[in-house]
Amino acid sequence: MRFLKIAIVLLSLVAAVQAEDKVCPADKAAKAGYSAFEAFHKVVAPCWHQAYPDKNYDSLIAAGPGFEKAMAGIAALEPKMKNVARKGAFLMNREILAKCVKRYAAFAKEGQKDSVYAILPQLHEAFENCAGAYLPISYPEVEGIITTIDVILDTHIPKQNAEGIAGSTETLVTKTKALTTATLPESLKANEKQIVPEFVSFQAMAGQLQEASTKKDLAKVKQLASDLKAKLNAFQEAYL
Repeated sequence: MRFLKIAIVLLSLVAAVQAEDKVCPADKAAKAGYSAFEAFHKVVAPCWHQAYPDKNYDSLIAAGPGFEKAMAGIAALEPKMKNVARKGAFLMNREILAKCVKRYAAFAKEGQKDSVYAILPQLHEAFENCAGAYLPISYPEVEGIITTIDVILDTHIPKQNAEGIAGSTETLVTKTKALTTATLPESLKANEKQIVPEFVSFQAMAGQLQEASTKKDLAKVKQLASDLKAKLNAFQEAYL
């Protein structure tokens, strides 16, 4: 019985992890606080998860004005990302979504239940693609480095924890070595020539941090950590 209980718990954990992995871009955008996507998600979610499988045509038709109103918020978004490819993808997918919403709303206004039912999958897919294009590109290796720097700046430096700084700078050196063309997200491959020198710079600064830590020069550690974080933030803004 005890083995069975453990097995059930493990299966539940696996299911939870798999569910988390399958979170759609629209959900992520909503949870990230992008209000325009959150507003649209509130309209599309009940349609897609309830009305569509139940073939509740009245609810699908009633959602037409809600889609138009929510689309206005997405249409008003100013894409500020510096990554040209990502910006282009967002603009293209937003245009596709806008066309789907326009058609859906027209069908709904005319009470064409079969038409709204048929176009909803396209609209839902367009919304996910649009939200996904708006979200920053995920680069776990960079995010991990920033996390370690924050530990140094926010935890170890204020406490003058030399031992903690030594351990974190060692971790930092290891993490920056993971910044290679092999870990570069596929969507950034086109910028490889510009990005690789950035990696070299990050790795050099991590080495300087470790050296300052060895000398217990906390003032220099703080300055270098702040400078490295600023460079990483600039990297994220430019590419991610």
